[in-house]
Amino acid sequence: MKTTARKLSQPDELKFIGDFIRQNKPDGDFWNQLRTLWTAYCLHQSAPVGSGVYGHGFGYLWDTLQETDSAWASRENFEEFLSAYLC
Repeated sequence: MKTTARKLSQPDELKFIGDFIRQNKPDGDFWNQLRTLWTAYCLHQSAPVGSGVYGHGFGYLWDTLQETDSAWASRENFEEFLSAYLC
């Protein structure tokens, strides 16, 4: 039997990543998992670096991350880290 994966909508996929940030402690593999989720989101949503969809999503993740005990003090450094596989 063939199964078909359901594509998440842009808001649902972004919420999933936000929930991942809120529900996990930012240490160990967390950062690589987050970058992988973000890369997948950008590919699924056809959101190249610098696009409106990318900017909106990144802003949401940055705001969500600020609610946690994140080690990121610089928004620019965080964006550079997240977009490493997209550039």
